[in-house]
Amino acid sequence: KFFETFESIHANPFGNSGESGFIRFLTQLRELTITYGELVLLVHGDSHVFRLDKPSKRIGTAQDNIENSTRLEVFGARKMHAVRVDVFPQSSTVFRISEILVDRNLR
Repeated sequence: KFFETFESIHANPFGNSGESGFIRFLTQLRELTITYGELVLLVHGDSHVFRLDKPSKRIGTAQDNIENSTRLEVFGARKMHAVRVDVFPQSSTVFRISEILVDRNLR
C-alpha cells in the first residue's frame, strides 16, 4: 500500500511573521501530519526560490521538527527552472527531489 501524501498550495505559509491567515491552516496541517504518521510533502511557490526543508514545528513551541513532514518550495517568476519529484514507495524516504536548472535562466 502507498500511504504517503503530497499536498500542493500556491502561497508560502511560512513566510509571514506575526498574524497570518495561515496560522489556522498550519496548525491543522501539523496536527494532522503528526496524527497521520506517514510521510507528507507540502509543495508551494510564492517566494519562488528552491527550498527543501522541514520547517514544521508546533506553533508557539520550541519542539523539534515534525520528521514526517517536508516542505518543497519551487522556482518561478524570473528564475524559471524545474523540480523533479520521484516517488519510491518501498524506500524509507519515499520522495527523491532534484533541481533541474535551465542554463539561460541562470544569468
